[in-house]
Amino acid sequence: MKIAITTVGSTGDVEPFIPLARELLREGHEVKVISGHIYRHLFESRGIPFHAAGDPLDLDKIRSLMERTRHMNRIRQYRHIVNEVILADGEKRYHDCVQASRGADFAVCHTFDVTGQHAVTANNLPWASVILCPGMIPTKYHGPMDIPDMGTVVNSLLWKVAQKSMAPLDRHVSSFLCGLDGRKRKSSVFGNYSPDLNFIAGSRYLGKVYPDLPASFIPTGPWLREGESPVIDENLEHFIRTRKPEAAFTFGSMGGEDGDIVAKIFLEAIADTGISAVIQRGWGMIEAASCPDNVHFVDYVPHDYLFKNVRMVVHHGGAGTSYAACRAGVPSLVVHHIADQKYYGRVLEDIGVAPRSMDRKKFSSRLLAAGIRRILNDSGMAVRARALGETMHAENNGAAIAAEIINARLSNNRFLFHHEKPDNEISLSRGL
Repeated sequence: MKIAITTVGSTGDVEPFIPLARELLREGHEVKVISGHIYRHLFESRGIPFHAAGDPLDLDKIRSLMERTRHMNRIRQYRHIVNEVILADGEKRYHDCVQASRGADFAVCHTFDVTGQHAVTANNLPWASVILCPGMIPTKYHGPMDIPDMGTVVNSLLWKVAQKSMAPLDRHVSSFLCGLDGRKRKSSVFGNYSPDLNFIAGSRYLGKVYPDLPASFIPTGPWLREGESPVIDENLEHFIRTRKPEAAFTFGSMGGEDGDIVAKIFLEAIADTGISAVIQRGWGMIEAASCPDNVHFVDYVPHDYLFKNVRMVVHHGGAGTSYAACRAGVPSLVVHHIADQKYYGRVLEDIGVAPRSMDRKKFSSRLLAAGIRRILNDSGMAVRARALGETMHAENNGAAIAAEIINARLSNNRFLFHHEKPDNEISLSRGL
């Protein structure tokens, strides 16, 4: 069978599809990943066929976007990201995805890839969605995103309020999609779901799955990139071997125009606490003109390698980074920027492997140093993190499970087509 995979977003939104593509290829399917130009090497270097969609990514534009977004409230953040990222090149991306997925038998789409979903359904393909953050799924058992459990009645009310507050943005996206080809399709900022199959691709230890979900929602566990042997920079290896750094700092794809200021804050907190550290530059180009011998700046480094060689990770709270830190068995210090990151900050705090997360808008070397000291002085947190890491290592690779499910359903022709009613409005369909 020919399977098209579409995804959009930051590195953390794209990397989980590497193991899925590999598993589907192993099952004998023809696979094509459709995503942004910047991710071509990520897939082709692993022998996975790739088709670029949309305009080439302008990292300067992304850094400017993130700089503006950081100062907005949650609703304005979502509106800005939708307009400036998801829909900015939406028309071109839609047509690229239509062309690339033509002739496929099935598609797998990121739950927020609305243009990719609209494209594959234009080709009348059955499809599955992939959800990376369970906190975005409406349920009466917890509040929206980072809001704690307030009881089923209040939780249901809060979800209705959240959905109503986002309704104008949802209508805007639906109108945009209709303008592409005349087809009406509902959209939701909390996720867009398949009528058939929706994979929750994450660890059950970092996001509970509740009994009020429709049967089409299947938790698979984390999608793991196993069996890779990355080439590690010799200078980094030497630094780790000789300095034994206590911390890794990474904001991943969370860019901004103040990389030098972020670097200064990092360096001040490192000096204040007397630790050694590795700092990833990331999309924000976090860099200092000079740095002390106890700090090493690096570009991309696989998290599983870097995190297992430190005692803590200071990060933005992305789904993939949060999981990687936990699986490495080390505590986290979260500086949340946007979207689901505050949710993961709260989850990590609740399970005892992180102090309370801090808002990027209030980020300072003083607060950062206080968080680092809290982790260094809390032996119980280190013990809990180590135990969690050992438990996570026993989890099955969810990508293999997802591939088996897809393979079985394709073999039995157990899929609807795009015109069937999707589960976009879970709260309404489940009586919340």
